[in-house]
Amino acid sequence: MPKTAKLRRAKASNSIHSRAAKRVSSPSLEVDKSLLNLAVPEDPKTAPLTAKQKLDKAISEISMRTPGQGLSGEYAGVSKKKRGTKLTSKQRRRKEQGVIMAERVAGRLEKKVEESTGRCKTVEGRKGNWEELNSKIEVPVNAAADMVVEMKMMK
Repeated sequence: MPKTAKLRRAKASNSIHSRAAKRVSSPSLEVDKSLLNLAVPEDPKTAPLTAKQKLDKAISEISMRTPGQGLSGEYAGVSKKKRGTKLTSKQRRRKEQGVIMAERVAGRLEKKVEESTGRCKTVEGRKGNWEELNSKIEVPVNAAADMVVEMKMMK
């Protein structure tokens, strides 16, 4: 069977999301001319403050500097002390066992650190100071070299 050609859609039924539909008209081209004459609003950060705004700003700065008297952080408002729920006996026992286990692990860790520092000191002690060691060895080496020279002369 031969293939049939696809029917072309009418131009009126184009999608509003198509590129062609988006290209038709740009809203920026149809700007009302009276909007172009409006003044640009000032930046609120650089605009001069009124007396009331200055007073409000000063009060807020003072309250932030003195947390005991101002309304900042934990002092803002009234709060009631929160009471934790009581643990059951099993929960309490489990918590105590966890604390004991944590102490044991901490003890083991301290012991390992002590042993490690001891091993480090041993290695450092073995390493020694090479200048000292060389100066101690130099005397016997020089003496041995002199003996070799004397033996060659005797032959």
